[in-house]
Amino acid sequence: MANQVNGNAVQLKEEEEPMDTSSVTHTEHYKTLIEAGLPQKVAERLDEIFQTGLVAYVDLDERAIDALREFNE
Repeated sequence: MANQVNGNAVQLKEEEEPMDTSSVTHTEHYKTLIEAGLPQKVAERLDEIFQTGLVAYVDLDERAIDALREFNE
Protein backbone atom coordinates (compact mmCIF):
# COMPACT_ATOMS: atom_id res chain seq x y z
CA MET A 1 0.00 0.00 0.00
CA ALA A 2 1.51 3.36 -1.00
CA ASN A 3 0.50 6.86 0.12
CA GLN A 4 1.82 10.28 -0.73
CA VAL A 5 3.86 12.11 1.92
CA ASN A 6 5.31 15.49 0.96
CA GLY A 7 4.86 14.58 -2.69
CA ASN A 8 6.76 11.28 -2.36
CA ALA A 9 5.31 7.81 -2.59
CA VAL A 10 5.69 6.06 0.76
CA GLN A 11 5.19 2.34 1.31
CA LEU A 12 3.06 1.69 4.39
CA LYS A 13 3.23 -1.47 6.45
CA GLU A 14 -0.03 -3.31 6.68
CA GLU A 15 -1.29 -3.34 10.21
CA GLU A 16 -0.80 -6.56 12.04
CA GLU A 17 -3.90 -8.09 13.49
CA PRO A 18 -3.95 -8.30 17.27
CA MET A 19 -2.98 -11.66 18.63
CA ASP A 20 -6.00 -13.70 19.70
CA THR A 21 -5.16 -15.10 23.11
CA SER A 22 -8.68 -16.24 23.95
CA SER A 23 -7.98 -19.84 22.92
CA VAL A 24 -4.44 -20.00 24.33
CA THR A 25 -3.88 -22.21 27.34
CA HIS A 26 -1.22 -20.98 29.72
CA THR A 27 0.64 -22.88 32.39
CA GLU A 28 0.28 -21.91 36.02
CA HIS A 29 3.60 -20.05 35.69
CA TYR A 30 2.42 -17.55 33.04
CA LYS A 31 0.94 -15.17 35.63
CA THR A 32 4.14 -15.41 37.67
CA LEU A 33 6.20 -14.43 34.61
CA ILE A 34 3.99 -11.40 33.97
CA GLU A 35 4.15 -10.39 37.63
CA ALA A 36 7.96 -10.71 37.47
CA GLY A 37 7.96 -7.94 34.85
CA LEU A 38 8.48 -9.91 31.65
CA PRO A 39 6.97 -8.41 28.51
CA GLN A 40 3.72 -10.17 27.55
CA LYS A 41 5.02 -11.66 24.30
CA VAL A 42 8.16 -12.94 26.01
CA ALA A 43 6.09 -14.51 28.78
CA GLU A 44 3.76 -16.11 26.25
CA ARG A 45 6.61 -17.59 24.22
CA LEU A 46 8.40 -18.85 27.33
CA ASP A 47 5.13 -20.37 28.50
CA GLU A 48 4.88 -22.20 25.16
CA ILE A 49 8.39 -23.54 25.75
CA PHE A 50 7.35 -24.73 29.21
CA GLN A 51 4.46 -26.62 27.60
CA THR A 52 6.85 -28.46 25.27
CA GLY A 53 8.85 -29.69 28.24
CA LEU A 54 12.17 -28.36 26.89
CA VAL A 55 12.57 -26.06 29.90
CA ALA A 56 10.75 -26.05 33.22
CA TYR A 57 9.95 -23.00 35.30
CA VAL A 58 12.05 -24.40 38.14
CA ASP A 59 15.08 -24.29 35.80
CA LEU A 60 15.00 -20.47 35.84
CA ASP A 61 16.88 -18.62 38.54
CA GLU A 62 16.70 -14.89 39.34
CA ARG A 63 19.51 -14.10 36.87
CA ALA A 64 17.57 -15.79 34.08
CA ILE A 65 14.41 -13.85 34.95
CA ASP A 66 16.43 -10.60 34.99
CA ALA A 67 17.84 -11.40 31.55
CA LEU A 68 14.40 -12.26 30.18
CA ARG A 69 13.07 -8.88 31.36
CA GLU A 70 15.53 -7.26 28.97
CA PHE A 71 14.19 -9.08 25.87
CA ASN A 72 12.48 -6.86 23.36
CA GLU A 73 9.01 -7.99 22.35
